[in-house]
Amino acid sequence: MATRKRPDADPLLDTTVIMNLDSMKGGSTRQGPAGEDPRQGLAGHTASSGFEPTQEHAYWQAHYRTRPYIDPDHPEYERYAPAYQYGWESLLLYGTTPEGCETDFTEMERKLGYKWRLTHDPQGLAWKYAQPAARDAWEHLRESRRNAVRLHKPR
Repeated sequence: MATRKRPDADPLLDTTVIMNLDSMKGGSTRQGPAGEDPRQGLAGHTASSGFEPTQEHAYWQAHYRTRPYIDPDHPEYERYAPAYQYGWESLLLYGTTPEGCETDFTEMERKLGYKWRLTHDPQGLAWKYAQPAARDAWEHLRESRRNAVRLHKPR
């Protein structure tokens, strides 16, 4: 098993990515500092925010065909679903600073692209094709959350 570690001390990539390079086609193993899956923290984000991944998948499944980046030769939702999921998961994990300020997708784009290339199957969607779908999902969830706050804000 070959081990690949992050090349810098970037806080976004503050987990060691361990990949079995011999079995890349079968997927990768993502582990955090203590061997835990760094995406486990997402459960707390979804529960506390009222976010429902199945609703987000349903939204994108119903609307993805209208997006300008969909390749007409490969229009299957399954091709873009991992990028949509990556976009909304990234917003939940990295879309707010510790001070409570919003982080823009553009600020995170380079780091998200780097992480996508490390953690997604190389036979899957390349970042240049996944990026617009990830951005769409990030922005859609951000807008949905803003609207929910506006609706529930006491007057």
